Amino acid sequence: MNNLLLDMNLLVLKRKPSTQLKKLFLKHHFNVENLLKIVDKIGFRIKGAAIESGKEQLYFNKFFLSKNDIDWSKTKAFSIGVGGHIYINLRVKEPQGAVTLDKYHELRQFIIEMLKNIKDPETGNKIIEKVYQKEEIYTGKYSNIAPDISILPSEGYFPLYKEHFLSPNFLMNSPTPGAHTLYGIFMIKGKDIQKGKKISNMRIWDVPAIILKILDVNNSYMDGKAPPEIFL
Repeated sequence: MNNLLLDMNLLVLKRKPSTQLKKLFLKHHFNVENLLKIVDKIGFRIKGAAIESGKEQLYFNKFFLSKNDIDWSKTKAFSIGVGGHIYINLRVKEPQGAVTLDKYHELRQFIIEMLKNIKDPETGNKIIEKVYQKEEIYTGKYSNIAPDISILPSEGYFPLYKEHFLSPNFLMNSPTPGAHTLYGIFMIKGKDIQKGKKISNMRIWDVPAIILKILDVNNSYMDGKAPPEIFL
């Protein structure tokens, strides 16, 4: 996601020599994607999680672009966190915000239209199935810190890692064998549980409500509900 924002000049990198050298490395394919391919060929596998945390990330940040190389005072939008969420760098919200409130909706709509029209250059397929504004999916007292834009990728695509710049291209083959998808599987077995019962239309926030019910803890304050047909 940050590669896209960088290409659109909405995300700006620092001008210091070390950052510009990393940018040059990325442009000429000295990047994490190719490093992963090389070490895999010689039989040494780096787990995707190793790039995201701990001392391994500190080493990667020395040689490859990271959020530490972003010029926040000139950046209008950025992506942080798993899932491809995009945040507008608002002055009233961020320490080094670059966007005024009167430009917020115009900028957000511009990014949304850009995301809707992104296609795989090899297949012509749309990469993003749906783009959400924050007020469409987030509510509650913490919604002010929710991402301004969230995406639902098309099947076969997903946003890769957090804020790392792993490849000079906005599309790359994933070094991980799987990813999160919109639909999941829920199974339950045990005392007082119906056997062989199929539960339809469950939501992810129903799961903690079910757990609390099993533990005989009040769950009435939750959005999720425990489907009664699960239990004897």
